[in-house]
Amino acid sequence: MIFALDGLICLLMALPLALVLALIGAGLGRLVGSSVGGAAGASVASLLSLSFPFLVGFEHATAPAPVIREVTTSVLIDASIEDVWDTVIAFPKITDQPDLIFRLGIAYPIEARIEGAGVGAIRYCVFSTGSFVEPITEWNAPHRLSFDVTENPPAMKELSLYKDLHAPHLHGHMVSDRGQFRLSQQGDQVLLEGTTWYSHSISPEFYWGLVSDEIIHRIHLRVLNHIKHHTEKSR
Repeated sequence: MIFALDGLICLLMALPLALVLALIGAGLGRLVGSSVGGAAGASVASLLSLSFPFLVGFEHATAPAPVIREVTTSVLIDASIEDVWDTVIAFPKITDQPDLIFRLGIAYPIEARIEGAGVGAIRYCVFSTGSFVEPITEWNAPHRLSFDVTENPPAMKELSLYKDLHAPHLHGHMVSDRGQFRLSQQGDQVLLEGTTWYSHSISPEFYWGLVSDEIIHRIHLRVLNHIKHHTEKSR
């Protein structure tokens, strides 16, 4: 915990779920121990322990395909819709201090640039761990920008006292599939909505889905609030 911090953040995120499972396991263990005593109890405990690797293998073999999840976040901006659009397609570097969750290692957005214009242009959203590569699939200026995601950087950078830490348990478990920005006029303001479609393969989904949705929401807010402040300041 002091000299090797790699994995600490993941363990903290899993702690609530682990505590619940530990309580359930303790209750079942106590029930089995009180119901079956003596040599029979020891045999049952040994059988359950030996069956654990087979149960893990069964879970891996029968794991369902990752479910595509959708997260949408919005802000209202006091600026022209054209100015908002220009900032959406390629926003300048975000200089605000990252939230605590990002300082603990979760990847966060820094800036975006684009090569070309219209459908087929390539947008690069630069994060703290690398760049998302986003080929544009819909260019409806100044109302809708849609894109696929063909490359994903690592979802987080482990906190560690060691350099060049390799953390394979982070790879491929939280993958963006596509994204979209929608702009609509709301009186004198512009409603800017950002949507991400992504999948993750960490079970159980009812728990980790809520965690990953919140992370995506915070990423959206960092980008959308930056666009809001940049365009309103430029008026």
